[in-house]
Amino acid sequence: MSDDTQSKTSPAKPRPAAKTARTKTGAAKTGAAKTGAVKKGRARKTPVKRSPGAPPAPPETPETPETPLGARQPDARAALAAGKALRNPSTRHFPVTMFASVLGLAGLGLAWREAADAFGFTDAVGELFLGFAAGFYVAVLGLYALKAVRHPDALVADFIDPIRGCYFAAASMGLLLLSSAAAPHAPWLAEALWLVGAPVNMAVTLATVSGWMTREFHMHHATPVWFLPIAGNLLASIAGTPLGYGEIGWMIFAVGFIFWLVLQVIIFYRLLFHEPMEQPLRPTIVIMLAPPALAAIAFQVLAAGAAGPATEAGTTTSGVATMLYGLTLFIAALLLTQARTLMRLPFALSNWSYTFPLSAFTVAATLYAAQHDSWAADAIAIAGLAAATLITLYVFAITAKALLAGALFRSPSPPAREAETED
Repeated sequence: MSDDTQSKTSPAKPRPAAKTARTKTGAAKTGAAKTGAVKKGRARKTPVKRSPGAPPAPPETPETPETPLGARQPDARAALAAGKALRNPSTRHFPVTMFASVLGLAGLGLAWREAADAFGFTDAVGELFLGFAAGFYVAVLGLYALKAVRHPDALVADFIDPIRGCYFAAASMGLLLLSSAAAPHAPWLAEALWLVGAPVNMAVTLATVSGWMTREFHMHHATPVWFLPIAGNLLASIAGTPLGYGEIGWMIFAVGFIFWLVLQVIIFYRLLFHEPMEQPLRPTIVIMLAPPALAAIAFQVLAAGAAGPATEAGTTTSGVATMLYGLTLFIAALLLTQARTLMRLPFALSNWSYTFPLSAFTVAATLYAAQHDSWAADAIAIAGLAAATLITLYVFAITAKALLAGALFRSPSPPAREAETED
């Protein structure tokens, strides 16, 4: 057989290169199709096998769907509610601390009245302050009564608060100061105010002391504001004795005097060995001046009603009053060392804590100066009167501005939840 015949009859050998190329091309198309399917659908997660000693994998963060454009976010809703709470004034936020303003105004009026008797000043200034204090007390009491009626939960929150709750004593103390203011003009009105103010203050004292004994408090809750219910009993004995309640006045005085000594130790311990008070509460340190000044006044008033300055009992009581006045002078000097720090603080309603203690100090200094022929005693009394007048007028001016602007009816820290429309 020839070579030509053999080449025609024998089968042709396959071409491996071309076949391989076609195979790769098909595989590439198939892979592209699979890749497209993976892109269109969600890839199935394959569990990862871990060795027994390997640490557990961190939890996977769930995917959050995209928020549609224009939908309201929860943070935006909370911010909107907070802004609404700030814009809309409400009696819910009217502070119970405003009753301290009445103490400052009425106390200043009584200080001017005593100074008029001792130094021959005009009576008109004191009577003007006392008349204005009476009207301002009615306004504050009316606003807080409106808060109590419309928002009783806010009233309860104020009362159970370890600091704000003590300011309810300022409401009853206001009645006692107005009783002393009305005594020369309308004794029947003065007696009626005392018969309401003294029992109410004693009830507030009982509720406050009972709360201290039964509820859980910490040392940072102890502030000079706690002196208010106690000082109210000293004030009740001062206002009640000229009205014929001298015997009851001694009893009430004992409650205020003993508990003042107990609280004085607690407050000093807190100031010396614990963290400083929060900035808005630091002006309340001046309240420490009120109890010794009121105690000195009360001893003189009770002694004058029970015995007389010429008797042996009266002389002994006058000596105790002088001793208490000396303690008042020491605390006033101690507070003067803190004056620069207090003056740097921003204004707050707690600045009313300066006013009534200064007025009580001025009355105690005036009574002492009236009994002693001393230019130094006169200078201290007149300087106290000037300081009490200037500070009271300054604090009242800023408070009146805030009151007219509606700032006292807005929450200083609006809640995060959606606020409801308030009355």
